[in-house]
Amino acid sequence: MKPLLVIDCNYLAHRARFTTGPLSYKGQPTGVIFGFLNQLFSIGKEVMPENIIFTWDSRKSKRRRILPEYKMNRKQNDEGPDQEMLDAFHQFALLRKEILPGLGFKNNWMQPGYEADDLIAVCCSPERSAVIASSDDDLLQLLSKQTCIYNLGRKEYYTKDKFVNEYGIKPKQWIEVKKIAGCSGDNVPGVPGVGEKTAIKYLRGELNPDTKTYQKIEQGRKIIERNEDLVSLPFPGTKGRLILPNVFDVGSLKSVCRQFGFTKMTNNLDDWKVVFE
Repeated sequence: MKPLLVIDCNYLAHRARFTTGPLSYKGQPTGVIFGFLNQLFSIGKEVMPENIIFTWDSRKSKRRRILPEYKMNRKQNDEGPDQEMLDAFHQFALLRKEILPGLGFKNNWMQPGYEADDLIAVCCSPERSAVIASSDDDLLQLLSKQTCIYNLGRKEYYTKDKFVNEYGIKPKQWIEVKKIAGCSGDNVPGVPGVGEKTAIKYLRGELNPDTKTYQKIEQGRKIIERNEDLVSLPFPGTKGRLILPNVFDVGSLKSVCRQFGFTKMTNNLDDWKVVFE
């Protein structure tokens, strides 16, 4: 059976922002949109999915009720986002609200207060084969026999077996690693002085109980318990949705290409039909 493709859209859009450059058409920034659609086609051609779910981050996070500093390291500056970021966010919104639905992609999910990772987690189940498109290592906890990750940076699949061979623990234990070591990318502090490699050794029973590091972990239970909901997927309250069939419209893609000046993209419209129809 063809798999369900679940896309971490904020990751994909930010990747487009950094790799495509400051493209514009008739004074309108278009780089994020162009890069996003190009990557969507490449991923679709690789996975050849039965259906696609596009998941998006909410601008506000319920996790900040637990840790006010959560992801605050990602702020641009004290005055808020600069113009380049505002232009990028505008393109994010166009993709989610207008462009993707207009192309016939019906499953654009965002839930106020929750992240794309949470929505991705509710898509993954033992009953269906799924491919997650992202390079976010927070998602490693979702690996299973039915769910793998297509790493966008390396352009390769990462499976449960590869994870177990690399780390010597089960994917679900990745939650424990993050609880102990924290997550620098999300500004979640862990037990002081304990990184992921040490946390993995602890979970594998390879740390001597007499060492200071082992004692640090044992004494850091309050930190570890606080991090539970910060790093576990999905966050409590995440809602699943009915997955609708996509109805790809190549005519709408032609219109998007005309609207934003994507001349070269019109050269492979037949390939888009093969992948997404």
